[in-house]
Amino acid sequence: MQSSNLYFVYNSGSEQFWKRKDYQLINELMQGLLQDSREMITLYKTQKILKKFIARRYKTFQQHLFYFRENGELGGFVVLKNVYFKITKKYATQSIPYDSCLTLIRDRSRIDLYFNLSPEIDIFLRELQRFCIIDGFDQQYQLLQNIGTGSTAQVFLAENIQDHQQYAVKQIEKEQATGRHRVLRSKTLLEEIFMMRSLDHPNIMKLHQVYESEKHIQLVISLFEGGQLMDKIKNFNFLIKRELAKVLIETVHYMHTKGIMHRDLKPFNILYKNKDPQDWHFGIGDFGFSTSIKQQQHILYKCGTPGYVAPEIIEYREKSKMYGQSCDVFSIGVIIYEIFFNTHPFKSKTKDDTLRQNVNAQINFDDRVCIPQSLKSLIISMVRKNPRHRFTLQQCLEHDFFKESLYRFNELSQEIQEHEPKTMEIRNIRCQTLQLLKTQNNRRRQSLPQDSSVTQEPQIQQSNAIFSIKGKSIVIKHRQSVSSTHESKMKLESQQQFYISQQNQILMPSQVKLPQIEKINEIFLNDLHQIPKEFGNTYLIKKQ
Repeated sequence: MQSSNLYFVYNSGSEQFWKRKDYQLINELMQGLLQDSREMITLYKTQKILKKFIARRYKTFQQHLFYFRENGELGGFVVLKNVYFKITKKYATQSIPYDSCLTLIRDRSRIDLYFNLSPEIDIFLRELQRFCIIDGFDQQYQLLQNIGTGSTAQVFLAENIQDHQQYAVKQIEKEQATGRHRVLRSKTLLEEIFMMRSLDHPNIMKLHQVYESEKHIQLVISLFEGGQLMDKIKNFNFLIKRELAKVLIETVHYMHTKGIMHRDLKPFNILYKNKDPQDWHFGIGDFGFSTSIKQQQHILYKCGTPGYVAPEIIEYREKSKMYGQSCDVFSIGVIIYEIFFNTHPFKSKTKDDTLRQNVNAQINFDDRVCIPQSLKSLIISMVRKNPRHRFTLQQCLEHDFFKESLYRFNELSQEIQEHEPKTMEIRNIRCQTLQLLKTQNNRRRQSLPQDSSVTQEPQIQQSNAIFSIKGKSIVIKHRQSVSSTHESKMKLESQQQFYISQQNQILMPSQVKLPQIEKINEIFLNDLHQIPKEFGNTYLIKKQ
């Protein structure tokens, strides 16, 4: 392992492997370290001058390696995210009475620690290896096929040669960048690695190992093969969607308690665990823009995806006050909108227009989609432009939307799914009908006498349209005046009985509370848009 060829080696100007002066970090870690019940492991190092072997005790904790002198005093510690790990097995000799050597490299510094193999040391080495960068990928894994390609990496389906478990492997080309750009890329990747290793949650993709070869960096990640969030969303009823949204909030809330903000939450980065069309369990991935909440300096400040990124990130100015984890709340609010409306709130033909709507947090609700008022309230509270006025994730979890029963919306969504092939047909009928009636109104206005003595249209007691179904046609009777009625017909393929809400959702009779429902054959649509109040918020298309 030559340090000059390693991707995560920087010329930091320090030849010291161990850190000793970061007292604030030491104080933060020591309390947890002292409460950790695991035993320390004894390894041996050589003295610089006398070359004698001296014992030192070592312990890993939260992606750090600590070493203690024989008197129990802390000798130093190191963050393992850019430490290279290699084991060399030797035959014990008179000069080296140990059968194995552990080599650790950080930047331009290196240490060699000697030991004889034992079960306790084996456990320690496997734990240490999890947090370091290792080599030998080709001896452990076989790449099976490409399952994704991004701007800086490819994702492969891979199989462990020993136990045949399958994983996703994110493979990054080392030679794609040089100079300052290479350093920026490597530090960004290192940040991603550190953040993923800091998290242990069933709904967050787990990073198992990081390998480096001559040409590539390979991240071995748990396999989530069920597709992106929106791929299966139509399969779920209302209550399952609500549970999914709640678990998404809980997962990111856990992330925030660990001091991490994601900064690139979007459906593309939320993958289902398996291909079962009814299984909604997911994992959050792609931590390429994630960073520490407490950290004062960051590698990137303006990052994210247009349409999902919080306004404060778009408007961030260099050296201004850093934004916080509320940026993730905004992104989740947009995702929840998509889950229930099946469309994007900032949908636009151009990227610039999307960004404009995004930065202004302009969200409009489609009245044709029937959702509870509490859901609208939740989304509005999450996507407020000013992060100080935005809900926290804890407030989101305590919102009424997650407490109400809402079973009627669940039944509604199930009926819609069962009759989905007819949904667009009936929506089109409604649109065509309204357009026809508007045209008839315009013609009626144009046919009025252009006499100056005529100041207004004739008085119409009811400017109504009567809808009914006869055979395979929908009949529209438009009452033009007290004594005149115009009748039009449009072909209708379906002869089933439906109620169509103003939100253009299909409702079945059991879901609509109308007085004497069996006796109603037609309902007036006043002024082409509104429904008589006594009939609620639906109108009826019913087979005669």
